[in-house]
Amino acid sequence: MNKLNLQHEYLRIGINIYPPFTIYHYDNDRYDGIEYYLINVFEKYFNFTAQFIHYDGHYGHKNSNGSSWTGLVGGLLNNNIDMAIGGVALEYERQMVIGYLYPHCIDRFTFATSKPYSGQYIEQFLHPFQSIIWIGLIVVFILFLLFDQMDQYFNRKQSLSSSYETITWFALRTILRQSSVWKNKIRPAKYLIISSWLIPAFILTISYSSIIQSELTVPIVHRINTIEQLIDACQSKQIMMYSTTKDFNYFRRWKSLKNCVKTLIEQRQKGVEILLNHSIQESDQFVGIFIARHRARFELFINGMDAFYLPPISTESTILPLLFAISTCRSLFYYHRQFNQIILRLNAAGIIQYWSDRVSIEAKIRSYRKLINNFIINDNDYVEDYGYNQKLFSNPSKIIKMNEKFPTKIQHLKNLLQIYSILILITIIILAIEILITFNFDRKQMNRFTRKITIKIINNI
Repeated sequence: MNKLNLQHEYLRIGINIYPPFTIYHYDNDRYDGIEYYLINVFEKYFNFTAQFIHYDGHYGHKNSNGSSWTGLVGGLLNNNIDMAIGGVALEYERQMVIGYLYPHCIDRFTFATSKPYSGQYIEQFLHPFQSIIWIGLIVVFILFLLFDQMDQYFNRKQSLSSSYETITWFALRTILRQSSVWKNKIRPAKYLIISSWLIPAFILTISYSSIIQSELTVPIVHRINTIEQLIDACQSKQIMMYSTTKDFNYFRRWKSLKNCVKTLIEQRQKGVEILLNHSIQESDQFVGIFIARHRARFELFINGMDAFYLPPISTESTILPLLFAISTCRSLFYYHRQFNQIILRLNAAGIIQYWSDRVSIEAKIRSYRKLINNFIINDNDYVEDYGYNQKLFSNPSKIIKMNEKFPTKIQHLKNLLQIYSILILITIIILAIEILITFNFDRKQMNRFTRKITIKIINNI
């Protein structure tokens, strides 16, 4: 079969910015991405010139009359463009009216949630025990107080020192791991209560200290990893999901997922911005969006791997599989075979995977540059943008405020342990000095006492 030669024809390429498939660098006015590289190969191999036409994120849906389409699909149907790129997913309704080349990427449609705050907070000291245990402790101390009041009422002749030897005071000191000494004789009733309290107090203190130390060392982070957990979180109003109108209409097959959506957005990029700007420290409620995994991973590469939470790859976290392919108008149907052969060869040679890795590495490099710029940027400087229709800028005051928050890590606990060891060493030294001073003082006192006794004996003689 002869090689296809389009003889320098102009092919109009409709494009939407959808990383990592299509990226636009506003700093130097150039395109990038997996599908852009693929168009470049087509352009050189089949000898045509590509002319890109922006569609501002509109992929296309049926109008209310059901006879016409909007966006990229409408452009292909009306012969306004010849090809469409930008993460165009292969769908049944679209395939009935436009053509698709061989899918170059298989992806998963999943969800992403805001990253929960994993720092320490005051309520964490109540987490080791359930509420029923705390209520039980309060009831027990109330009973101890009543017993002490009755004991003082029936034994009014007790001394001042014995007024501090109460069951409540003993129980409080025991649970706080403080020593308790009874100077007076313990009556059988008190002895029975104290004996029955010691074992539960020992178990409670050991359990509480071990659990709180483990939580402070490795904070517990509640994550949503499956669709079932997402639905449960939505029903308990722990998360607010954002969705595009297209996804919401598609979820009509799953009523449980459709009920999760509380707010509709025009484009998925708006949901990504909401996800990046949300912080669990400001609100007790999570936010989430429905997104393709490739797109979500690229956002993590750009904004940092801890910008939001993406569940692990599994069937339980996947809503449906996605096939991404370049769509074409009807006039190019005749050339599908030649274009598909190039895609199959590039896939077999690993070139498309190489492009994907290259885009990811470049995204990570730009993310590192952005972190470096956060420390040296001036008021009038602009952070280099990556594929979005907006300029990002920062000022020193905001940067300092951002850098004030640091998560607690094992290294921090190691430093605390070193400081604690130094303080213990200092206290041991001080204790040794006090023992020496006391020993010398006691020896001087003993010498004085011995002298007085010796003088008295001599005088008596």
